Amino acid sequence: MFGWFRHRRESLGWGDHQIVFLVAHDFLDDRVEATDAVRKYDHFCPECKAQVTLKRGPIKIAHFAHRPHGGFCEYASAPETPEHLFGKLLFRDEMASRPRLTAEVEWIVPSQVGDRRADVMVFTEKGSRLAIELQHSPLSKEDVIRRARTYAHEKIVQTWVPFLRKNINSEKYVPRPFEQWWANILKKRGYDSYWMYDSQEKMLWEAKIKPRMIHVPLKEWPVSVDGGGGYDGGGYGGG
Repeated sequence: MFGWFRHRRESLGWGDHQIVFLVAHDFLDDRVEATDAVRKYDHFCPECKAQVTLKRGPIKIAHFAHRPHGGFCEYASAPETPEHLFGKLLFRDEMASRPRLTAEVEWIVPSQVGDRRADVMVFTEKGSRLAIELQHSPLSKEDVIRRARTYAHEKIVQTWVPFLRKNINSEKYVPRPFEQWWANILKKRGYDSYWMYDSQEKMLWEAKIKPRMIHVPLKEWPVSVDGGGGYDGGGYGGG
């Protein structure tokens, strides 16, 4: 357990899976965070350039809300949970507080193999980059490999941080495909664990994937419909 996050006082302030984000563009097409945006100016979606709404108050986390429109937009097709948005700010603030590092949320990475928007991008004084991906919703192995390929192509170091799930302590907990993928990547590099983000406690937990025994009830079944011979199986096996 590693609790280095500073607690923020802002409320989450909206329901699950809303089309919201922390960074928009101004009329000069420059990045602007919702915390710094001037309300009287127009702001636009970085992807489709449609106008977005700034929402900021004494309770809610400052954010932009995407307005409905008829065209396709990558931002609008990927709703955010409040916990995910909140986690981006925590990771960004923590990394930016460290010596010789700067950090940004929702940093767009253009690439020939597919553009990607990093949850948090960390920059060193020497120009190295680290992309931090906080993975809250389920993601297939194919999707995570596609996203990882962008960072690899652009020579950006990457780390994936799954959200801690409520049943993490259950004997029946099954790592999601991208968790297994990330654990295998780290294992090849000599690491036997990875970090998971606890959105309730604002902490990181060290996780390890280990084999476990699975009990299968003993039973018999015939080899053929004629009833000749049979097999039995069951007991414990690796899983």
